[in-house]
Amino acid sequence: MAANQTSTMHAPLTRLAHALVQKYLLIMITGGVIAFTAFVLLRQFGLAEELRAGIAIAGALLLQIVVAFLLQKNAISKQLAPIDHAIESIAQLDAANTNESTGLQQRILNSHDTLQAMQAASAKALLDAKLVNVRLNHLDNVLNTLPFGLIVFDGDAKIAFANRALSPMLGQQSNQLPGKQLDDWCDMPDLQEYLSQRLVKKQHTANSITVSHPQRPNRWIQVTIRDLIESKSDACVATFYDSTDAVQAQKARGEFVTSLSHELKTPLHTMNLFAETLRGPDGDDSEIRLDAANVIGDEIERIDSLIRNLLDATRIETGTLNLERTRVRMPELLSDCLERIHANLQERQITLVSNIPKAMQAVYLDKTMFSVALNNLLSNAVKYNRDQGTLTVDMKETDDAVTITIADTGVGIPEKDLPFVFDKFYRASNVGKDGHGVGLSLAREIVQKHQGRLTVTSDEGQGTTFTLTLIKSAALTREAA
Repeated sequence: MAANQTSTMHAPLTRLAHALVQKYLLIMITGGVIAFTAFVLLRQFGLAEELRAGIAIAGALLLQIVVAFLLQKNAISKQLAPIDHAIESIAQLDAANTNESTGLQQRILNSHDTLQAMQAASAKALLDAKLVNVRLNHLDNVLNTLPFGLIVFDGDAKIAFANRALSPMLGQQSNQLPGKQLDDWCDMPDLQEYLSQRLVKKQHTANSITVSHPQRPNRWIQVTIRDLIESKSDACVATFYDSTDAVQAQKARGEFVTSLSHELKTPLHTMNLFAETLRGPDGDDSEIRLDAANVIGDEIERIDSLIRNLLDATRIETGTLNLERTRVRMPELLSDCLERIHANLQERQITLVSNIPKAMQAVYLDKTMFSVALNNLLSNAVKYNRDQGTLTVDMKETDDAVTITIADTGVGIPEKDLPFVFDKFYRASNVGKDGHGVGLSLAREIVQKHQGRLTVTSDEGQGTTFTLTLIKSAALTREAA
């Protein structure tokens, strides 16, 4: 009899638990459907995907909490109805002052109070869980949008978290890394040894290391590891930066210093030789003096050109170059630049084929800086052309742009070098150490400063074509109309 009464007393609680579980599952499924539907419907407003996703998820969570509260309140009210009815019945019996009714009434009241406390605790726990889940998702999104790779290691050197930026650096999916030990994911010997010393052997080595992947030797990664602040465990966080550009720039700077030394040493040596000649008996010969003066002047101009290129490149790089635009007639400017290389063309018997219109709309640009860009392109076309070759220069004007094409029949540029020819200090692999790698970089920067573009096509062994395009923007034509 007592067992039967106990079962009867707990039946509402059991039914309540089952009902709450079923309704929470239904709420979660419905919330997912609502979030997806809202995400699709918001597309018609032209919002970004991240914003639509945020609005859809936030709306679905808010709706889930409201619906859960209403359903929970309704479910508990239904489940408590028999108990309330029983209490009313007991109250009627209590009026008869029976001992049995008084004890039963008290037990039911205690169960009713316990159930209400459970209801309040359940609602609070549900809300707290949803808030924690939102914060965790927000933190994951923030870490996954970082532009550098990040790994959190636990005290056993296992990966606890890895963000998405790691995937292209390591060649592995970042979501498959958590839980792995060092030997299971790191295939770079130098990095593996460094991490092993820090994470496994607990040795205090350098805070960072720069390594390259054995299968990708041209890509470099800088890894920095730090201990987590205020962590009772030995957890650490490691950041991974793609330092390829920095390593290549450092290498290029070293090569540039070597090239610059050569570029300065050669003309200085030549000038010194002719100076010695002028100081000797041959200095009395007027023809020798004239030849020496011409050579010294050419070498000085060469050094001056190199120094000006470096200064201009530095000014552009530091943002201190201000264009001084004036009214310029492009046919006259290009003709002047061709006149400067006339002697070099004759010396190497290079044929000049030019197609320059006699008149065209004047443009508004920095004549001095634009002359530098044209001179660098023309000098390269002569320098890397073959003897008795051809230099073709065309200028065309349309309603939208002015286009200058400079084509040579020289050594050309290897296909692997084409993407990098405009990089500062870069030299093509088939020209050795000839040149300092500044001219093309400076030319492109100057053209871009005028809202133009400079492109290149080349066939190794056949020649190279540079195409300079100036878009007829308001800045280019407003003062020259």
